[in-house]
Amino acid sequence: MINLCDLSVAGRDRIETGSCAIDEFPAAIRAIAEQHRPSRLPFFRNLAGLDGTIATDPNFLGRIHLIYQSAMHATRAAVYYLPHLDSPALRKRKLQIFVDDDGLPGGDTHHYQLRRAFRNIGAELVLDDEDFGDPEELCRHLDGETAEFVRLAQTLYSRSLGPWCAVEAMSVDWIRALADALSVHFPHSFTSRILKNFSPRWSKNAMPRSQPRSRKWC
Repeated sequence: MINLCDLSVAGRDRIETGSCAIDEFPAAIRAIAEQHRPSRLPFFRNLAGLDGTIATDPNFLGRIHLIYQSAMHATRAAVYYLPHLDSPALRKRKLQIFVDDDGLPGGDTHHYQLRRAFRNIGAELVLDDEDFGDPEELCRHLDGETAEFVRLAQTLYSRSLGPWCAVEAMSVDWIRALADALSVHFPHSFTSRILKNFSPRWSKNAMPRSQPRSRKWC
């Protein structure tokens, strides 16, 4: 039996669907999430340790917002291209995925929540909400690494459920790491509290929803 956890991303692309055992899928996703756990990256420590005049600069905060909102926009938009959830029961699950992102109570969305969180700490936002649309248009405002992620999201999400599950498995860790770093500079702001409660439901539900068709990982 092939162990998904031992394969490179390129190797996984070459495996035939029949060789993937469904019961390997959750363990493989957890391994990917642990290996690439965002909070282990030096960025968050460096952000927390920045001089306060830099960390609270509105333009600096606006750039952080642009990068994070762009990455999250790309994955939210790509969710609409998720394959394989085609039976009546799985279509209901897919609809709930959309609702978790874009159908929150009172017309709210995760996109609006992140924008409010940064605006509440004084960020000078680079783009308006509706400017987060077409990936290529958005990439004109982004650094190379972020632009590459934005371009890849729809391609990878449309191939299988695996990339979406992997990103969702890491979502809580990265948003909390960001909140923890910002709370050093904004200790009396509600932003860190908002961010820390931003995506647990979203992430926790990813694996159960995709598990019935997890052979499509390959």
